[in-house]
Amino acid sequence: MARKNRLVAEDAIYHVASRIAHREFLLEDERIKSEIVSWMYGIAEFCGIEVLAWNVMDNHLHIFLHVPTVPEEYWTDPDELPAASWRSMRPAECRAPRWTPEIGGPDPVPSPSGDSPSPEAMVKAVADGVPASVVPHPRTGFTIPDSEMENRLRALYYGSMARARGVIERWERLRSKGRGDEADAEKDAYCRRMYSVSQYMKTLKQRISEYFNRELGHAGQLWCGRFSSTLVEKEELAKLYVAAYVEWNAPKAAMVAHPRDWKWCSYSAACEGSERARKGYERLFGSWEEAKARLEAVFAERLPDSFGDEDEGERSAKRRMSQIIKRMSLRRLAIFSRRVSFVKETLESLPWRFPCSSGACVARLAEYDWSEPARTAA
Repeated sequence: MARKNRLVAEDAIYHVASRIAHREFLLEDERIKSEIVSWMYGIAEFCGIEVLAWNVMDNHLHIFLHVPTVPEEYWTDPDELPAASWRSMRPAECRAPRWTPEIGGPDPVPSPSGDSPSPEAMVKAVADGVPASVVPHPRTGFTIPDSEMENRLRALYYGSMARARGVIERWERLRSKGRGDEADAEKDAYCRRMYSVSQYMKTLKQRISEYFNRELGHAGQLWCGRFSSTLVEKEELAKLYVAAYVEWNAPKAAMVAHPRDWKWCSYSAACEGSERARKGYERLFGSWEEAKARLEAVFAERLPDSFGDEDEGERSAKRRMSQIIKRMSLRRLAIFSRRVSFVKETLESLPWRFPCSSGACVARLAEYDWSEPARTAA
């Protein structure tokens, strides 16, 4: 059975999370956590993604990230957005079309969100005698200069300058022998892994799995299924509470009293002076000082662990926001926003056959009235 498509958008921010199989505490070792944080940033640099906040727990991890639009200077066609880079769910070599067109028959109906090659590509490939299962995916629509690609490859390959340089030199040799098409195809395969939340998480989880298998002798499945992905609106209060939820995981599990006491979250790292952790908060709120003051205001209220039958009068705006973060996901679409119009616009932009697009959640979202949290000193 084919996987259901994820909801993706251009120039979007996401909250993603992934858990170890059987909820096993396989990430307890601090050395493992340290490696994960290093890979998290290194792979993000390769993919062109910005890590905003993160938290590595003993059996799962959370990442709040921004997937920007491909910069215009990289576009192959200056007048056309390379949409394939952020719509594609899986690389071409992993795709299996859901249908095989017949020459002379009716035009096939394409699946939503770019899950298969275009109908035109399929018809042409079949007419040329190419098996449907190996139809190549269209090019990504952008390319990275070799000098920058070398830097990105170095970030991908554990900081190995020799390995990154070896890839670039191979492409130079192919071009010198008149085989530039092969070099461009290999380069495009790397580009397809950039500016995509799915490709970022695939690479990160694969890196962690390889480490467990190689260094720790692990065998069998490591992860509990696919990672969860929540599309977050770029509204200040929405970003604030998603970041707070990510950081609050350790106190919620009664491991520490405050996020600053949990070494393996971006808030604690930023408090300790980590430049890359502070840079993520600067992208969110303009400055680390502003981010710290706003987060402390939320932490002072203590995000609740559960919501029973509390007195309605006792539910603050922060409790309502936290409830939405934890329970409301528009089913599999998993949209987070405080504006009903954002949810409606997103639903209207989806293909009519997109799975589980529940309008009932829009009505539920309208019940809440959130206000700006009180500020406290940093």
